[in-house]
Amino acid sequence: MANRYTLHISHLSKLREWLQTKGFEILPLSNNPYEVLRVRTGERTVVVYKKLNAKEHLSIMDRDVPLIRIFLDEVRKE
Repeated sequence: MANRYTLHISHLSKLREWLQTKGFEILPLSNNPYEVLRVRTGERTVVVYKKLNAKEHLSIMDRDVPLIRIFLDEVRKE
């Protein structure tokens, strides 16, 4: 299942940078037109999607919500 209301579009570039500092490798996007970010570390791959009509939020898989929450907590502390 996908979570659509956790990550705001404005945080995408900051998330990309943050994931790189955590050891994630930025991967090329697949042929999926909704995919906006794909990263991997070891066996774990995280993919972020944007629905065609989405104006404010990006979608992430439920299993990645804890990682995104850690990111958001760190961003809020800045």
